[in-house]
Amino acid sequence: MDRIIMRTFFLSSLFFLCLPTLAHAAELSVAAPYDTVHVGDEFTLTVDLDPQGRSVNALEGTLFIPSNLLVVEARLNGSVVPLWIERPEANTEAVHFSGIIPGGFLGSLSTDWEGYKAGNVFTLLLTATKPGEASFSFSSSTALYANDGAGTKIPLRALGVSFPVAAETSSRSAPPISIDTTPPEPFTPYVVDASNFGGEGKVLIFETEDKQSGVLYYEVAKSDVSVSESNADTLIWKKALSPYALFEDDLHQYLYVRAVDAYGNARFEKLAPQAASLIPHGSSSSMLVLGLFVLFCVLAYVLYKRTFR
Repeated sequence: MDRIIMRTFFLSSLFFLCLPTLAHAAELSVAAPYDTVHVGDEFTLTVDLDPQGRSVNALEGTLFIPSNLLVVEARLNGSVVPLWIERPEANTEAVHFSGIIPGGFLGSLSTDWEGYKAGNVFTLLLTATKPGEASFSFSSSTALYANDGAGTKIPLRALGVSFPVAAETSSRSAPPISIDTTPPEPFTPYVVDASNFGGEGKVLIFETEDKQSGVLYYEVAKSDVSVSESNADTLIWKKALSPYALFEDDLHQYLYVRAVDAYGNARFEKLAPQAASLIPHGSSSSMLVLGLFVLFCVLAYVLYKRTFR
């Protein structure tokens, strides 16, 4: 009996010790618009992030989809994640996602409310195909990372949702989505030392955001002569991630970066040849010595000609 009492006391103490951590854990939650849906219904379901006072810099995870629902589309309109590493895609069993929030995310601000509120990560458009219980849950690998320069994992409560799908059919449909016609925000690509990223040589870095449908991917192109945006399709584009490794010859060419959002809108940016930036630290004095040596040789030659003329 005493052993049972001690075990109960220990487990209770452990639970209460964990309460402060759980109380301050960030939340990743799934929200359905209805308590019950019917076979044939088309509806949206949102995945929301509430940092609970922590600045979130990145997130990753998997949302499991019940077998009696069909994912028609994954929408990124209004997402707080501007840069996707793995964009949510329509899938029958699970939706994988991974993204970065430059500068961190503390919550959504508005004049309509006080303080911070949860922000939308992505929205799923679904159709109910069969009756039964529909349960959504996150994988154990789902994680949030702090905006602290070290990518520290943030305590997380991943909250799924369950609701019944009734056998009766209905004509309920999801609200229409506004079409994104705005390209990603302007940005400036930079060429920097790869040593900043643990490599060698030079790399091209770039980053922007799209406030409506999100940046889907980046492309990089090169040319010997300057090409305008109107002729961008004449370039050979290659999908790329930042930082993008450069070869020696690349630094003598024009570099182009194109950011493309989920609706195909593109932002075009150009960078002039970077060969002038190749001079390594400490080489200025070497160039000065070389210049003085050449000047000395020229003067010596002139004096020689005058002396033996």
